[in-house]
Amino acid sequence: MNKNVVFTFALFGFLLFSCHDDVHIDQSYIPDSESVNDIQVVDKNLESHTENMQRVDFIYLFYNQNLGYFRTTLFQDTILYAVDGDLDTAMQNIPAGTGITVLAQNNSRDDLHFLVKKAGDENMWSGWIRSESIMPEVIEIISIPWISEGRWLRLQMFTANSSTRNDFLITETAWNGDFIVVRRDGEILHRIPIEEEFGIGQSGRVAAWTTDGAKAWIQVSMYTTPSKFYLLDIISGELTMFPRPPALESRFAIDPYTGDIWYSDFPFQFCVDTARATKESGVIFHLFTFNFFTEERRIVDTNIGEGFFISFDKSNGFTFERMNFFEED
Repeated sequence: MNKNVVFTFALFGFLLFSCHDDVHIDQSYIPDSESVNDIQVVDKNLESHTENMQRVDFIYLFYNQNLGYFRTTLFQDTILYAVDGDLDTAMQNIPAGTGITVLAQNNSRDDLHFLVKKAGDENMWSGWIRSESIMPEVIEIISIPWISEGRWLRLQMFTANSSTRNDFLITETAWNGDFIVVRRDGEILHRIPIEEEFGIGQSGRVAAWTTDGAKAWIQVSMYTTPSKFYLLDIISGELTMFPRPPALESRFAIDPYTGDIWYSDFPFQFCVDTARATKESGVIFHLFTFNFFTEERRIVDTNIGEGFFISFDKSNGFTFERMNFFEED
């Protein structure tokens, strides 16, 4: 898309947003790195007094400094969920007219959800709501970056399973390169030094949670392909490291309880021409199942020149579909 067109839409969204009576932009965003030292943070793991607990605010958690959030009001009654997209995790009904701060949005499903904080909630976040609860014009504006004080701002985009059961959040911190587990009330339970534990240039993110939120599988990578995995105990902070399964490339899904992983040896394709050439090569790619604990591996299916879409959920277990982007007419 033409850059001028993108700018025009963004500017229009900014003007529309700031002119609406019930919607306004919160100007808070992650400060420049030199001003992070102004935040008073006490690491309880380094202090003998347990009452000195480290607490942070949501907006200070992330690397990207071009982040902001919105304050608005619900225009209809809505349900607050503990997990985005999981209707079985409904917690309470929030009436229309309730003030909320929209902190982030999911980007792992077609059904858009927003992570919000209700007015008066002392926690970092309250839970997830479905996008239908927010005025359509607000959703349209949220979907594009906006300008504030000369900076492009946007909502934090959460990957699948970035938070679970409304209790914990796991992320890389903005200020010192730690991987942290943080409670909803802002208390940081654990700090994991990224370079020391994961390696120089590596980055970690949550790959799967157990339903009770007691454990999380962490994938560590430098680029598109994971280099290793960890099982993290949320309460104790204990990490168990597992090497990357043989021939794993970019797509996979994990059963967080059994330690089973389904994955493919189909590599990430950087452009359509590369993908077409791979298809025409006739190379056979495999869908594997592998268990981290037993290291047992077997082939589930094969596909010529293309890979697989793979998913796991608690109701259906593992499911997959062969990619078929270049089906002949």
